[in-house]
Amino acid sequence: MEDKRDIEYWSWERCCSKIKSLKGRLGFKYSDKLRFLRLSLSLNDGSVEDELIAGRKLHPYVVKGIYCILCGYIVRDLDSSLYLGSLSYATFSWLMSFSTFFLAS
Repeated sequence: MEDKRDIEYWSWERCCSKIKSLKGRLGFKYSDKLRFLRLSLSLNDGSVEDELIAGRKLHPYVVKGIYCILCGYIVRDLDSSLYLGSLSYATFSWLMSFSTFFLAS
């Protein structure tokens, strides 16, 4: 069982400054939304929208997982030997398995 503190660690309040720093960097457009994997993350409030299924609400754990991945993506950029120019396959695979788990529940 996950400790609630582990999930709360990845809150928008804690991650927003790092995630907002992606605007116009690392393959993201200079926009108020980060778009990737057919998801759209608002840099104003941290809300995440599914662009494939309009109106679908993502599970809060999935949203926090997205924050975690984006923060990890920033850290990976600091080590140029790990930076691949876009979301790595391993990160993409992890996100997809994470999302599939919560969508199936």
